Parts: sequence; structure tokens; C-alpha cells
Amino acid sequence: EKEEPVTLWSHELRGFRTEDARKAHYLDGESDLANWVTSPLEVVYKKQIITMQTEHQRIDIWDTLERDDTPSYEDGLRLGLKAGDPRWLSNEYASPSRMLFLDGTLQTMKDSESVYNEALVHPAMFAHTSPKTAAIIGGGDGGVLREILKHKTVEKVTMIELDEKVVELSREYLPSVNNCTDIVGSTPVCYDDPRANIIYADAFHYFVDKQPTDEYD
Repeated sequence: EKEEPVTLWSHELRGFRTEDARKAHYLDGESDLANWVTSPLEVVYKKQIITMQTEHQRIDIWDTLERDDTPSYEDGLRLGLKAGDPRWLSNEYASPSRMLFLDGTLQTMKDSESVYNEALVHPAMFAHTSPKTAAIIGGGDGGVLREILKHKTVEKVTMIELDEKVVELSREYLPSVNNCTDIVGSTPVCYDDPRANIIYADAFHYFVDKQPTDEYD
């Protein structure tokens, strides 16, 4: 039986553009999308989940699996792996990592986003004796919102996100990032929590124009 190829290409752009045209393309050179997905030979599995050009930016979501990746804890539970099982050492049993890019810049990586978002949120939250209101500049994937909602004193969180499509696509393709099912009193999806107020606007202009100096802790 014929086996399907795992890696279909090593570089999405190679051979498809003239040198001058490629120089002008944001995916080439130093973009995270080029460095993490389209160029590396060690990525054995690549799947483009969605690419969309909005009025504000280009959004890309990819699944990738590198040669040295091994099964995660969740993979172990799913497959019933025990200590000493040789499958722990093979990428054939590992789930791909899902990544979100905005204009070629990496924003979220499913496997490690919790580390980043916890470190970003909790030091500031615990530095306040009783935080009740908070503002998020950007954060459309919902990870920062999730971490803030874990604090029981919080009554209102305003997330000012420029691009509504980032929230829409994150809700659909990155549900684990905005999952609030383990937060008592919240909703399955963090965006729907009654304490969350999502505003689609340029955050800089929002704060300059409204000057909400007393609204947030």
C-alpha cells in the first residue's frame, strides 16, 4: 500500500517567485512564519489551517510537528502510554503544535501559551490587593483574558482588540487558549464570561480619546 508523504515541501516560496518579487514578500527573510514554518527542514509535518487577509492584517494559523517532538502529557493519556513505552520517544505519536501568526509574527503557540500568559498576568494581579477592573490591550486569542478571569475579585475585564477576526478565528481554531471551563462561575468560552467586555478598536486611540484613568485598577 502506497504511503502518503508527510512533508510536501521544505519551503513554500522556493521557485515560485523571481528574486526581486520575493524580496518584497513579508514571509521571506526574518518573519517568524518563514523561520518557524515555511523554511525549516526539521519540520516533518506542516498543515495550513487558515490564512486570511483582513482590513488590518494577515492572519495565519498552522499546525506543525518537528522531527524531535515527542508525545505530550495529553498524548500519553489519549494513547494510554505507560512509563517505559518506546512510543514516548517517537514523533509519530505526538500531536502537532498549533501556531497563530499576525502579519508573519508569531503571537500564540498552543503548547506553551499558558507559560507566557501566566507570567504576563499574575505578577501584576497579585501586586494589587484587590483587583476589580482590568484592561487588556490586544490579546485577541483570549489567553490573557482567561488568566485574569481566574482572580475571584475581578468584576470587569475590558479587552480592546483591533481586529474582530482574531477573536473569531481564535474561538474556532484555538479553543484551548480561550477555554474557561475550569474557572468556577465562568462560561465555557472566556469571551462569553459576563465580566468580559470586548471592544474592537485601536487601543492607543481608545485610551487617548476616552482617557479612562479611573476605570481600571
